Amino acid sequence: MMLPHFDLFCMVTSGVDQGSYGFEKQSLWEHIQVYQSIFKTLFESDIEVIFSERGGYKEYYIGDGGFVDWTQKMLENKKERLLISAIGLDRLLL
Repeated sequence: MMLPHFDLFCMVTSGVDQGSYGFEKQSLWEHIQVYQSIFKTLFESDIEVIFSERGGYKEYYIGDGGFVDWTQKMLENKKERLLISAIGLDRLLL
């Protein structure tokens, strides 16, 4: 079932590549920890995090995110990294 998002909780983390995917691993883990904390605190629930390639939605998702190249293009620097993520607050009520 596809539903539009009307209210979102979003996070953005940007930085510079330090090698060995250090920035990517740390920032991704930080986003996951925030979402885990939200669900544990507000709903006394654990969450499942699924990593998948883009290409359509086969399950019922409440969030989305990933690494994008927007800052690399804006700053013309391949070392720039940007992680975005969001959860649809409306879907938490379903």
